[in-house]
Amino acid sequence: MSKSIDRPTSRKSTAKPKKPRPDFPLYPHRAGYWAKKVRGRTLYFGRIDADPKGKAALEIWLDQKDDLLAGREPRAKAPDAITVADLSNEYLTHQAERRDYGKISPRTFQGLHVTCVNLVSVFGKRRAVTDLAPDDFGKLRKKLAKTLGAVALRNEM
Repeated sequence: MSKSIDRPTSRKSTAKPKKPRPDFPLYPHRAGYWAKKVRGRTLYFGRIDADPKGKAALEIWLDQKDDLLAGREPRAKAPDAITVADLSNEYLTHQAERRDYGKISPRTFQGLHVTCVNLVSVFGKRRAVTDLAPDDFGKLRKKLAKTLGAVALRNEM
């Protein structure tokens, strides 16, 4: 005679929670974490039960997004660290004043603006300036070399 095992008559709901909104960049992983697949790896950004709306997980994702998409290991950012976007904005503000006083031409200012846009697009706007390394500038040069000739590339660099 075999012993029977009492099984519960009702199962707990194991339904996966839904995204807070359709454009939410993270998805609920079956392990109970907010997750995102980046460069073939599944990355986790906090427990769903601790953060059901995903606000804290989204904040972590936005903070680390540029590094993760570029294939770098995210580093802790100092709260007072100046970012590439901050530095570009300060520089362009200074150059706009110089343009307004006739020290540089509008054409020169336009070129400086394009340079800053390229820097932000390659490095990421939230990237700390102190975190930049020589290989980052190699990536910048590689991107620019796709669209610029030899002389223009030298001038830009």
